[in-house]
Amino acid sequence: MKKILKPIVAEFETKLAELSRDEILVFMSETSLRALPKLVEAADDPEYAVALLGVFVIDAMLADGFIAEEEYRIFAESYSMFFGHEPSRSECEHALKTASSDFHEVIGGMRNIMFALDDATREDIVKVCMCIFAVDGKIDEREKKWLFEILGEEA
Repeated sequence: MKKILKPIVAEFETKLAELSRDEILVFMSETSLRALPKLVEAADDPEYAVALLGVFVIDAMLADGFIAEEEYRIFAESYSMFFGHEPSRSECEHALKTASSDFHEVIGGMRNIMFALDDATREDIVKVCMCIFAVDGKIDEREKKWLFEILGEEA
């Protein structure tokens, strides 16, 4: 039986409120690096799992309906590492919206992979999402609703 993650979300939200932006980013990076190999291992197609995680992160940024400045900066930094230049805000918004256009596929794909993971890795992925949500200074109810939808739990 998989662990119910709703209490973890509430507990971690309280912890995030005590962390600085830099501490949140460090925690998010460390947790992502720990979870990614397990996510890839659980998927039938490792390349698909990595791409799905990328779109999942983008969807997490958009879960509250807009791209906050902090979310834009994180995306722009990642984008510049891969493509060698920092995109404009309009390029970022276009890339984010294009990547998140297959929302239902992402939900289905991530839900399938999430249920194949052990509880600790599922919890890590939830915490990465919560870090993304918190980077703009608050966690919106729409963001939590989106996360619970991915997890297949009631908000």
